[in-house]
Amino acid sequence: MDVNDLRSYREKVEYYLKEHLHQTAVYKLYHNQELTETDVESLQEIFWKKLGSKEQYEREFASKSVTRLVREIVGLDRKTAIEAFSQFLTNQSLNSNQIEFIKLIVDYIIKNGYLEKEKLQKEPFKSFGSLVQLFEYQRPVLQSIIYTIDSINEHAEKEVS
Repeated sequence: MDVNDLRSYREKVEYYLKEHLHQTAVYKLYHNQELTETDVESLQEIFWKKLGSKEQYEREFASKSVTRLVREIVGLDRKTAIEAFSQFLTNQSLNSNQIEFIKLIVDYIIKNGYLEKEKLQKEPFKSFGSLVQLFEYQRPVLQSIIYTIDSINEHAEKEVS
């Protein structure tokens, strides 16, 4: 099936990304690797010229960066996500609720590619209670978890300067 056979711009973008996981910039985003300006420009070229126009992109995805959009569509590689959180998943000082909470974060990021920290206060995360209560005696661990989330998110927010 040719990408241009699809009806909507959104469908073209989603189809293209799922079929091109090995394209350099898509691969880097999927594996949480640092992007170059050239990588970002190549994505803009694909979205704004090959699949449609910049106007179509903005109409469909508003002001979302192309890098964040890619990450949200393709998600994050399971191995990469587990590796990022491995220090917490193997931490002997954490209780089972804390470990399950971290696994939930990992699963969420694998599926969605990005985690806005405000979501940690909502379902499905809030079923574990508040972060303050959950990590009451382990603030440094919580800070490290937040730092890890920030780091993953930052790799999905590269812009051309």
